[in-house]
Amino acid sequence: MKFIDPSEVTCEVCSAASMQRVDDLLSLRAICPNCGNALEAVGQGMRAMVDEFTAWVSVAGILIMLEDKLGVQFGDDELFETKTLRDIAQAVERRLSMASDRQARSVQFVIESARRIGWCTAVELALEVPVLDAIDPTRWERRSKNNGPRLEAVITTGIEPNRAATAATPSE
Repeated sequence: MKFIDPSEVTCEVCSAASMQRVDDLLSLRAICPNCGNALEAVGQGMRAMVDEFTAWVSVAGILIMLEDKLGVQFGDDELFETKTLRDIAQAVERRLSMASDRQARSVQFVIESARRIGWCTAVELALEVPVLDAIDPTRWERRSKNNGPRLEAVITTGIEPNRAATAATPSE
């Protein structure tokens, strides 16, 4: 996902249009040059769009990994209706044999797959929170401090820019 950079935004206080850097908007540092109002609402709206897209890509990636690992298929309803890692674990559990440990195994499979998502930064994966909050709970704090990976590179490739050069180098 990419936004036009710089983006033209309209201040909700004075209605002045201004060009703002996407990084400033997403990190909630953009200020209206006319009245000095913080343009946080615009940045929060952009963050919501990025989060919605990234959550969908995350769920799709996890489901694809699980399909490959388990030899099962998931339907579109599971892709579009999944909100938490627990939802995915329940979908996996329905596909496992009736063994007594299938609930624990399904959670283990989901956690292993979620950790393989390129932007997973969580030390502990919470099963009951929205998928993106579970796998990357500090994504916006890192961006606000301006020391996180460039969002576009992570979403496009699943690889952080400082790891991209290594990952792109063919091994001999």
